[in-house]
Amino acid sequence: ETTVVVDGNELSVSAGRTSFRLPMMRADDYPHLPVMDTSDAIGSIDRDTFAEAVRIIGSFASTDSLPANLTALNMQFGAGSLMLRATDRYIIGHRRLEWLGGEAVINVAAADVLPAIKDLTGHDGSGDVEILWNGTMIGFRTTTTTAIARTLNLEGDGYPDTNRALTTKEYFAAITVPVAE
Repeated sequence: ETTVVVDGNELSVSAGRTSFRLPMMRADDYPHLPVMDTSDAIGSIDRDTFAEAVRIIGSFASTDSLPANLTALNMQFGAGSLMLRATDRYIIGHRRLEWLGGEAVINVAAADVLPAIKDLTGHDGSGDVEILWNGTMIGFRTTTTTAIARTLNLEGDGYPDTNRALTTKEYFAAITVPVAE
């Protein structure tokens, strides 16, 4: 049996030997949450595929107090593909996913988007996640949940050019070695 009691500015919840006392806030004092609407949608992608890629690639972003560009998850939405990238300066993670939506380049703090992605999975089976973007915030919407995170303005530093490290030159060579050697 669970008992819930409101006493002045406190809410008490008791169940068996466990009880909690929580401070209450007037509804008028609660801050207004940001809202993103359908006009901010840039496309949608399979939720589980996207969530797995974000979890894996987001873990490559720096977690210490380095410049913001190294804590970012870089998302490049383009014609036919979505490229996710993150780096901590020493290791680069990147993954290309199929994308049929609009085009955008969005940088978001990996520490902000990883918990949001975790909340989107496992609630109502499978399906798509709709990607929303309004220039300052990115949103992830499923049929039951919407998560919003601020995007990073990386003017000046910009996102590191990981293409230089990922692009390899091709060399072709042929050698003849006698079998005995």
